[in-house]
Amino acid sequence: MCQNIGLKIVAMVCDQGSGNQSALNSLISEGHIHQEENRLSFDVNGKEIILIYDVPHLFKGVRNNLLNKELHFKINGDKKVAKWDDIIDFYYLDTADSTRLCPKLTDLHVLPDKINKMKVSCCTQVFSNQVGSLMKRISQWDIQDEYKLKKSASDTADLILFLDQLFDSLNSNSKIAPSSKPLKGGISKNSGHKQFWYDSLKIIRSMRYFSKDKKQYVSTPSLKNLSKTARGFIYLSEKLLAHGFKFILPREINQDPLENFFAAIRSHGIRNTSPNVTQFTSSYKALLVNNFLSSHSPSSNCEEDFSDSALDSLHCFLTGDSIPGVRPLEDDDGEDYSIPSHVSIQKRTRVGNATLNYIAGYVAKKALKDTNNCESCKKLLLHRKDFPEKNLEFIEARQYKGIKLLKPGHLIFFVATNVAKII
Repeated sequence: MCQNIGLKIVAMVCDQGSGNQSALNSLISEGHIHQEENRLSFDVNGKEIILIYDVPHLFKGVRNNLLNKELHFKINGDKKVAKWDDIIDFYYLDTADSTRLCPKLTDLHVLPDKINKMKVSCCTQVFSNQVGSLMKRISQWDIQDEYKLKKSASDTADLILFLDQLFDSLNSNSKIAPSSKPLKGGISKNSGHKQFWYDSLKIIRSMRYFSKDKKQYVSTPSLKNLSKTARGFIYLSEKLLAHGFKFILPREINQDPLENFFAAIRSHGIRNTSPNVTQFTSSYKALLVNNFLSSHSPSSNCEEDFSDSALDSLHCFLTGDSIPGVRPLEDDDGEDYSIPSHVSIQKRTRVGNATLNYIAGYVAKKALKDTNNCESCKKLLLHRKDFPEKNLEFIEARQYKGIKLLKPGHLIFFVATNVAKII
């Protein structure tokens, strides 16, 4: 039908549901699906359609299998074993202190009996650069506390870092990538997506789940379909770029928009999980007028607020008028700032101190940005006289390309430490 009205269908996306698997297996057995090294496609009326599996569903499948199985894989020929237990240990280690470096992680992300298995963010926030880089660094420490990471957790960290990059490359929604994550941008002739996918296929094909209960390797559709999807994106990007596309946004090729649209149709007016053609058409028209074309979100529970009373002090900032009780910083030519000796320093773990250094550096960076790198502010925030170069591991671990993290001075670290006590 789509072809009859002039649409050119080049790809089909589906999840790993049993019905979809059966249909695809039937097409394969009948010889309608082309299975070659670089593509997986089928023909409809003589037109080739490339098969893509829904990326968020694939990653949830990888995560769900990892909950009760070990994942064996190779990177650059080195054998590695990833375990979900390492992620649980990291979570307990991060939550042992009041200050946390991964505050987004909750029981719903990590603990198997509480994980929200349907929510994509509960999966991708675990498979993130932040979690992977910190886990890799901490796994090298000799921690004597109750909560610690085994050295083998480095393998799990490598898997997380790989999956983070792979998800970025298959789910980007911005033409221009942030400098720190080049794969998070659109696919173009000059982007590194294609070469990354070829390298990724070697890792994916080496992956095998080992069942601790059955004590043997088991086959799962998620890994097979992840490989097929990477191959599909390689072929699809080559095809579209050859037809004049300047760039491609992979996130547009997943089921989320369709699922959100159908959810809106089913819940319009009254709950109707199986609308007929007439009901579907009526709901679509109503949503088109009342929602899709609305300039102000109907889901918002507030009206637009045009008051600027909360920003009255902005006038003083723009005009240069003085504000009672506030005076500008004075240039003291590098005066040494002392920490009050009467304030007790709370004993913290190595993880806690490294976290506080990271937070203090982040606050300093934000403050300097807001003050246009004021020289007096730099002396205040970054002065490190006789301040030991330790507990900076998290800053070093997160210092990947394009991110200029700052090492905090002793004064801002002191402030962060005491604020943490209050919180």
